Amino acid sequence: MNAQCFFKAWSLSMGLLCSAVGAHAQAGDNAEFGVRVAQLTDAERDTLSGRFNDPDAVHLVYACVPAGVLVFADGSTSRSGEGAREAMRGAVATLIDPARITDDRLTLRAAENDCAQTRGR
Repeated sequence: MNAQCFFKAWSLSMGLLCSAVGAHAQAGDNAEFGVRVAQLTDAERDTLSGRFNDPDAVHLVYACVPAGVLVFADGSTSRSGEGAREAMRGAVATLIDPARITDDRLTLRAAENDCAQTRGR
């Protein structure tokens, strides 16, 4: 009887854990967004990295200076993806001329590919 109760409790726990992990992974995929910055410099990247370093808010997850790409993620669960994107754009625009920023909705994978291609030239 104890073994049967243990197995049921263990099964329920694993099911809940898997559901939570899956939900977190989906939220992470949806909360990722990237931009291109013309003539991005090392100093700008370093400044942005310092400003966007809170994992519970909008934070920089990838930057490639040669390709001029930045990818951000939003650790907040209380804001929409568009709200996070607008918050990021507003903060970046205080550091970089908005005319240099192109919001083309890059994913992390696309940014990594662009960086690899740029460095391979």
